[in-house]
Amino acid sequence: MGRTQRGMDLIILKAAKTVLTRYGIRKTTMEEIAQAAHIAKSSIYHYYASKDEIFEVIVDQEMEATMAEIRKAISLASTPQEKLKVFFQARFQALQQATNLYSVILDEYFENYVYIENLRKDMDALEMEILREILEEGIQRGDFIVPDVDAAIIGFRAACRGVEYYCWAVTKDFKMVEDVQNVLTNLIFYGILKR
Repeated sequence: MGRTQRGMDLIILKAAKTVLTRYGIRKTTMEEIAQAAHIAKSSIYHYYASKDEIFEVIVDQEMEATMAEIRKAISLASTPQEKLKVFFQARFQALQQATNLYSVILDEYFENYVYIENLRKDMDALEMEILREILEEGIQRGDFIVPDVDAAIIGFRAACRGVEYYCWAVTKDFKMVEDVQNVLTNLIFYGILKR
């Protein structure tokens, strides 16, 4: 068929993502991935040693794409206030788009604990870097008064995660996240005290 190596790699990953999000890592077999890709199982082993390796590549690519989307959205905003609001919105939208894959990760969390914890640390570091850039720009411009940037970053991330967890895992109401994030953003910028 004349498929290039990179083309075959993409075919395998696309098929694997479909199968893995449907059945999870534990129940997925290399045979199922091969069938979904319309190739022989032995062909997969030219590219990947195991389904776990395929899963890790897929998740790494999703994380990179998510962070690229967030950075792109932020780059289009002109003020630190807009960037902070866009950060929260873009972060949630990216997570919402990857819901099926993240559900698989959460369902099999303990079986992939070390990998998932390392992934979470990488994602945390990238998010903290982005938030730090936004806050420092806001401080430099005189738009923000933030006595402790590190504490602010921890607070923002805790608030985001709490809202996302509640809406995603508890209520399954994704629309609610946008509403609550808007309220949080307004509280961050304007406070709760009457002026």
